[in-house]
Amino acid sequence: HAGLDIFGAGESGDAQSGHISEEMYLRLCRQSDGIIFDNGELSLKVKSEYHGHMGRFILYYGNVGRAGAILNLKSSVPLSTHFKIQCNQPGSSVEVNAQTQQLFSVECLTAFEDPPKLIISYSYGMNDRQIEIRVPLAMNKFVEPFVVNKDDFFKRWGAIGGAPREEQQVYATPANMTPAKLRERLAELRISVLTDVDPVADNAVGAGVFCCKGGQTGLLVRCEVNAKMHMVRVTARSPSPEVTHIFSKIFKEQLSCQS
Repeated sequence: HAGLDIFGAGESGDAQSGHISEEMYLRLCRQSDGIIFDNGELSLKVKSEYHGHMGRFILYYGNVGRAGAILNLKSSVPLSTHFKIQCNQPGSSVEVNAQTQQLFSVECLTAFEDPPKLIISYSYGMNDRQIEIRVPLAMNKFVEPFVVNKDDFFKRWGAIGGAPREEQQVYATPANMTPAKLRERLAELRISVLTDVDPVADNAVGAGVFCCKGGQTGLLVRCEVNAKMHMVRVTARSPSPEVTHIFSKIFKEQLSCQS
C-alpha cells in the first residue's frame, strides 16, 4: 500500500478536538479512504477494503505538529460481540513530518449498529493525550451488490412481505440530491442499482447481500423520489427484521446527507 498524503491540507470538522464532522464521518462510511482525525499534532488517515464479511484497513498516523516527536504512541480496540478485530501496534514514536502505520483485519460476526472504537494514547511536548475515535465502519461495508431481473425482484419482494421485515420512511433530501445522484449514493453503499424494474423513471430500486460470519441476508430497497419537493420514500425489505431496521437507518442517514 502506498502511503497517503497526510501532510496536505485536510478537511477538519473541529480543529479544537480534531474530530471530523458527522457529515464527513458518513461520507467515509461510503468511501474507502480519507482523514478521520487531525488535531494539529496527530493526523490520522484510513485506507480500507472489504469483501464479503471480511475487511482490512490501514491507519496512517502522521506527526503534523512542530513541537517535536510524538512519543509512547499506543492504540487499542475495545472488544465487541459484533466484530473480531486483529491488529499490530504502530511505531511508538513519530518524528515531525513522519508517519507510522497500523494494519487491522476485521471479521463481521453479526449485524451491528455501533462501529468499533479506537482508543489512542500518546505524549506530545509535556502533555499526555488520549483520544477515542469511531472507525468509519457501517453495515453497508459488508454488503455485496446483487443483480436480479424485474420478475425475480418482485418475486423476492413479495416473498419477504411486510413489517417487521419491511420498514418504510419518508424524508427530505438535499437540494442537490437528483435522482441520478441518489442512484450513485446507493451504489456507494454497495447496493446494486437495478434498471428497468420500477416503471417510474426517477425511482431507484436496488439489491444487495449483507454478509456476516453467521451467513448472508438479502436486502431489497425501493426509493420513490419526488424531485420537485426534494422528498423520498424509502422502503427496505429483508428476511431479517434486524437487518431491515439497521439499513433503513443507514439509508436515511446517507440519503439525507449533503455530501
